[in-house]
Formats: sequence, C-alpha cells, structure tokens
Amino acid sequence: MTTRDFLFEIGTEELPSAPLNKALIQLTSLIKKNFSNARIDYRDFTLYSTPRRISFVMRDVVEQQEDSVLEYKGPAKNLAFDDNGNPTPAAAGFARSKGVEVGDLEVRELDGVEYLYAVKEQKGTNTADILPQLLSDLITSLEWKRSQRWGSGDERFARPVRWLVALFGTEVIPVKFGHLVAGNVSQGYRFLDNREVVLDEPSEYVEKLANKYVVVSQAARKETILEGIVESAKPFGKEIINEGVLEEVINLTEWPTVLVGKFDEEFLRVPREILEYAMSKHQRYFAIERTDGTLDNHFLVVSNGDDAYNAQIIEGHERVIRARLADAAFFYDEDRKVPLEQWLEKLEHVVFQEKLGTTAQKVARMEKLAAYLSQFAGLNKEETEHALRATHFAKADLVTNAVVEFTEVQGVMGGYYAAAQGEAPEVAQAITQHYRPRFAQDAIPDSAVGQIVAVADKIDTIAGIFAAGKAPKGTSDPFALRRGAIGILQIALKGIAINLDELISQALDNLSDISFDRSSVESDIKAFFIARLESMLKDSGISSEVICAVLAVSNTFPHDIFARCSALQAFHNEGSDIESLSAAYKRAKNLSDTSVGTNVNEALLEDVERHVVTALSQARADIKALVSSGSYHEALTRYAQLKEPVDAFFDGVMIMDENEAVRKNRLALLNIFVELFCKNRK
Repeated sequence: MTTRDFLFEIGTEELPSAPLNKALIQLTSLIKKNFSNARIDYRDFTLYSTPRRISFVMRDVVEQQEDSVLEYKGPAKNLAFDDNGNPTPAAAGFARSKGVEVGDLEVRELDGVEYLYAVKEQKGTNTADILPQLLSDLITSLEWKRSQRWGSGDERFARPVRWLVALFGTEVIPVKFGHLVAGNVSQGYRFLDNREVVLDEPSEYVEKLANKYVVVSQAARKETILEGIVESAKPFGKEIINEGVLEEVINLTEWPTVLVGKFDEEFLRVPREILEYAMSKHQRYFAIERTDGTLDNHFLVVSNGDDAYNAQIIEGHERVIRARLADAAFFYDEDRKVPLEQWLEKLEHVVFQEKLGTTAQKVARMEKLAAYLSQFAGLNKEETEHALRATHFAKADLVTNAVVEFTEVQGVMGGYYAAAQGEAPEVAQAITQHYRPRFAQDAIPDSAVGQIVAVADKIDTIAGIFAAGKAPKGTSDPFALRRGAIGILQIALKGIAINLDELISQALDNLSDISFDRSSVESDIKAFFIARLESMLKDSGISSEVICAVLAVSNTFPHDIFARCSALQAFHNEGSDIESLSAAYKRAKNLSDTSVGTNVNEALLEDVERHVVTALSQARADIKALVSSGSYHEALTRYAQLKEPVDAFFDGVMIMDENEAVRKNRLALLNIFVELFCKNRK
C-alpha cells in the first residue's frame, strides 16, 4: 500500500510553558488513539513545539484506511423467527437497521443461546477524506486548565489560534477550526523573520522553519541552550542548572541565545539561596559558582531576541536583577535587626489550620514531640537542648520579610538568622534543614538534632490534619501529607530510630483541644504510613509476598521492617531451603496443641526425636541472639539448618501415636518448634 508523510501544525499566540508541555503529553496519546480508531496505519511520528506552535510529522501514513468487517449482535433466534421459521418484525427491523437482507443474517451461539448477527464488510476510505474531521477533533480534544475565546467565534484554546498547516505529502488537507482553514503556510520567528513560510511537503518543515529562525524541536533547543550555558559560564566558574527553569526557557524561545549578565559584588553578602532564588524563580536566569564554591556575580540569561541588540538586552536584564537583589539585601538587613523571639511572637497571629489553631500552637506541639523524640533517640543533654532550641525557632522565619518575598528559602533564612544572633551551629543547621527531605531523592537532615525537628514538624501536621478530618483523598493532598510521611520514613530508615505506634500516639496526645475519634484516626494514620512504606519497599525490589510476610509480624519500627524484608528477599533469591522449612512449620502449626505445653520427657524419646530436640535447643539460643542484634539473614540461615532434623522427625515417627504419653510428648516437641518461629519477632 502506498504511503505519504503528513504534517500538522497549530500556530498560536505565545503559549505558557507548563500548559504546552501538558498538551504535548495529551497529544501523544490522542494521535495514537485517533489514528488507531480511524484504522489509519503509519510508521512513527515526531512532536514539535515552540511558544507559537504545536506540530507533529508522521511518516509513512497509508493513503487508504484498512478494510474492516463489522459485526452486530441482534435479537435471540427464538424471538427473531416464529414457529414456522418465518422472520418476525424483530428480525426484519434488525436487518433493515444494519442495511442487510434477513437472509444474510447469521446465527451464532453465545452462552448457550442462539443470536442473529449482521456481518458487513466496510471498504477503507481514502485517508485524505478522513483527516479533516480527525484533526479538527484532535484540536478540540486538547484539554487546558485555562482556555480562552477570541474574535466572534466560540472556539476555545489556550491562546488564540492564528494559522493551521496540514500537508499529506504535497496535498493540502482542509482542516477547519473556527474561521481558519488549514493550508501549507507557516510563520517564521516573530521578530527576526516573520514572513510566511510556504511548505511544499512535510520533509521541508524542520529546515525551512530553521531558515526563518525557528527551531521547532524542543530537544534541539535544549541542546543549544545547554551548550551555550556551559560555554558562557567557563570564564567565571561552573553553571548551576535548575532543571525546572531549563524546561521553562526551552518553551519560551524559538531561536535561543545565551547571554552573560553581571550584578554588583556587594550583593554577594546576601545569602546565596536568596540570590539563586531571585535569579532562577523570579527571572529565569542561571547562576554561576566559582571554583572555590562561592557564588559568582555573573549570571546567564537565555534570550529570544535579535543578536544585534544583545548589549541592550543584557543591560535590561542587569537593571532588573539589580532592583530585585537590592530588595533582597534590604529585607535581609532589616530581618537581622529583629531577634527570632520577636518574630516568633508574630506566629500567634498566623493561622496554621482552622481547627488546629495558629502556627505558634503548632510550634508548641512540635516542642513536646521533640522532647519525646530526643529521649527515644537517646540524645545526650546538650543534643536535647539543641533539638528543643531548634524546634522553638524552626518556624520563626515564616513571617520575616525575606521569606514573605522569597518563599522557598523558609528554614534556610531561619538558620542564617539563628547563627547571626549567636545560636549554636547545631541549632542553626537543624533549623535550615528541618524541611528535609522535601522530595523522594532529597537528603535527610545531617544531624540527629535536625532529624528530630523534621520528624516533629511532619508528624504534627499529619496527625493534626487527619484529626481535623482533612486526610488526603484521591490525588488531593494540599498539606503534602504523603510527602511528609515518606520523609519521616526516610529519616527512620537512614537516621534516628522511630517507633511508629508511639510517635502517632504522642502526636495525637497533643491534640486534646479538638474532638475526633482517637481509635479511628490512630488506625488511619498507621495505615497511611504502612501504605507509603510498602511502596518504598516495592521500589527497592522487595516482592509483595515478602512485604506481607514481614508486616504480619513486624509493623512498628520502619528500620526493622526494611531490614527483615531485605534479609528475607535476599534469602529467597538465593534459593535456600526456607520454603520447605516453612512447609514444615505450617504442618507443625496445624498439629500443635498449646494445651500440651513444651515440657518433653526425654525418657520417651527415640533417637530421631533426640536429634531434633538437640537441634532445636541449640538453634533457639542462636536465633534469639541473632534476631535481637538485627542479624536477620544469619537468623534465616540458622532456621534453614533445621530442615534436615525436622524432616527426619516427621519422616521417622508417627506424631499422633496411639500411646497418649508418646503422642503428647511429640506434640510438646512440635510446640517447641512452633515457638521458635513465633517468639523471635523482636
């Protein structure tokens, strides 16, 4: 079957970056779905986009859709024909509705009942005739968080659509959207060469647009930008690339150029986190780090302008960043004039959550939790004092001028201000890091002091929001409780020890001012943590069976759960005898009788029984010591060594002997074996 390439382009006013990326994700799915439903085959396709266009090129699109056979199920045969075999109105009506004769209907059996079927062969239509409606539907199927109308029409899109291009080989496909009809004319770069670009066939698309200063490929623009950033930063140090900013500037340019700007060195006295935030989040610049690890006073900007005006463009950006950094320096200087304790007082007027009161009340609850955690983690007196002091000031910077203006530096600024007013370095560091881990791959706080403040903050929020009846539902999680729970678990696995049951209970004890079902909320929070932990375990390669087995006996200490799962998974992967030993345990468990006890009369033992008694006695002490020390793999190895004597015992004697004394003696021996599994749970 003959094929042609196909090009489709939607030309618009400048599209926002994030919605553009989401549209491309949708478009990938829509193209596959719509062309599949239309029975139009193709080899592959490539998506393109710039701020002013969304497009794709499909290769080897068939000129005619595939033929198809349509089958329609009709009424049951006993309803379609009377006793004489004549068609009833049901049969005649079904045949007429499907455009076939009654005599052409087929009878097929389905679930023991015979039904009429109409079978029609449908000849494939020319692809060129199908594409107009298919592509119009594709445009309207794109969903936008915010869309708009323009002119006098009712069509909606993220931004006004100004032109359409639809080329099937050399044939123009008249796709309609509003008052527009697709042609073969695109547009060049708005400022450098905004003349029309006439396209004769899809293969010309990328090159002809590039000749008009439009790089239609996101990947190509990204490569150009990265190369420019690296080269431009070399004279001053190493570039600092914020991935979010990089993805944004890719979608803000059609012909990217990297330029170097400069700001006064005097601003380098301001914490670098503020400088980087101002450059990246406010202005979409890239900062540069010197070889000594300090921030440089040069910055990189990705321009979408005319190279002839680079000097003026740089001057404009320098003027903007100078004003922004002047504000930052002013806020920083003014904030340091006020003691943290004074900032803390303002938290009494900041509502944390309607039912949970102010942020000041949250801090008070956090301090109680920090005291408990310090004791549980075994901190010494000085470390405990640091933990309590850091918790006391952890949220003070939320109302400072710098954080109000640069929200992402909360915690960080509190650490700077704490150090400036003479707090211990451990306290300042804990304040700075107490929001960690902020995402899955983020580091936990460096010290036990910081970890305690982080856990106290996160568990108070989780317990409070659950108690307030605002637990996450579906994808909605406005208080980031899932992220908070994962953060606590990461700390429990890599840092201080945590008892989930006690931690949840302590957090709920602090919420006596609000009314809630204590038992239900406690259970829900525990299940919430376990669900997160299960996901983390699965991501680390632990099977569902192993996770279920471990959680059945241990679900309180996350670190212990992870250690048990890792050991059991490794033991299982090694192909050990644990499965056959498990079968022996199940058999013993089913036969055991706790009323018999575990006292064995050695005078009644046969040789095979003495062998297993000796093996169990030696293993009991070994396994207890190994489990107590957390040496689970070694404990499992020791369990596996029981396979031989236990198998010999089952093969060599009749457990349910007719002699009652012998029977009870053997059941007591089984009880010892069962206890060996059940009592080593730590």
